[in-house]
This record gives sequence, C-alpha cells and structure tokens, in this order.
Amino acid sequence: TGTTQQNNVVLKDALPAGLDYVAGTTYLVNSANRTPTNVSDRIVTEGGLNIGNAGPGANAFVKFSAKVDLSEVECGQRTLKNVASAHTNNGSKSDDADVT
Repeated sequence: TGTTQQNNVVLKDALPAGLDYVAGTTYLVNSANRTPTNVSDRIVTEGGLNIGNAGPGANAFVKFSAKVDLSEVECGQRTLKNVASAHTNNGSKSDDADVT
C-alpha cells in the first residue's frame, strides 16, 4: 500500500527447520506476469527473488511448495514458524505464520 514506486522488489521466504523447498515450484503472478509464471528458485536463498518493480497499489502473488523432512521433524504435533519478507530500496516488511 502507499504512494511510492518500489523498484527491485525482492521476496524471501525463510523456511523453518524440517521443511525443504521443492525445486521448480515457484510461480509468480503480477502486472508483468498475468498468468502464473514459473520463476527462479531464489525465493528461499539468501539473495531472494527479485520480482521487479511495483507501482502504488500494485500486488504480486507467489506460490511454491515445500515438503516435511521427516528426518528433521519428530512425529506428533509440532509448530513450524515460516517467515516471509519483502525488501526494497525504501525498506523491508516481513510477516510470519505458525503451522501446526
């Protein structure tokens, strides 16, 4: 939200221990990609996924898959915290979600 053009928007997702990214599963929908477009696996890397520029009121949707690594997670009820973030030249925002 806001009135500022955001250039070089970089998205990152910090998967919790026990979840592994499934290669080749990141899809992006935004003003440059109006239908789901398979993009780089960089969303889970330190450098992140640059989705380009976003004008005021713009939005983007990113979807990817991860799988539970049973060698890292014990059976039974567990809570995994996922943290996603967006970075621009004007600052960063992040949010998290707990999955039980």
